[in-house]
Amino acid sequence: METKICSKCGEEKQVSLFRYMRRQCKDCVKKYRQEYDKGYYPAHKDKLYAKVKKWRIDNSDANKKYSSKYRANNLEKCKSYGLKYRDANKDKIYVRNKKWRIDNPDKVKICLHKYKTNLINTLDDKYIKDRLKESGFDKSSIELDQELIMLRKIQIQLKRKLKTIKNESKSTTNQ
Repeated sequence: METKICSKCGEEKQVSLFRYMRRQCKDCVKKYRQEYDKGYYPAHKDKLYAKVKKWRIDNSDANKKYSSKYRANNLEKCKSYGLKYRDANKDKIYVRNKKWRIDNPDKVKICLHKYKTNLINTLDDKYIKDRLKESGFDKSSIELDQELIMLRKIQIQLKRKLKTIKNESKSTTNQ
């Protein structure tokens, strides 16, 4: 078994514990790198951040592909991290979202329209509850009575079906 003496720690170790053509063992090199990194990264934080940001912009497709693959493989981990982050940064997120809404009123209007349209088209329970409140039902009776919500959904579906039949019959008579 071939051995070598480390120039850093002075211990005699197996050759396999050294990198090729190096005089320091892997452990000593690792310790040195850790100490070096502790001083280097804080001192060059802005420079390194700018470099990473530039790479992400230049390689946005590869970055998106990697991120989506990572999220797919680590779904639970990403969800728990997101929940922890939102809990810890509620005020920060609120301010950021509020600023975005102020800066992008057109996009907000489009998103709100899509959201409401989706509620209406899918006959979501929230939409049905709102319609029942407008009809004069109180909130407590709506929350307790799922049958009421289901009946209102059926009623709306029937009205929509009658309207489409009526429109189809008008279009066939006009031709």
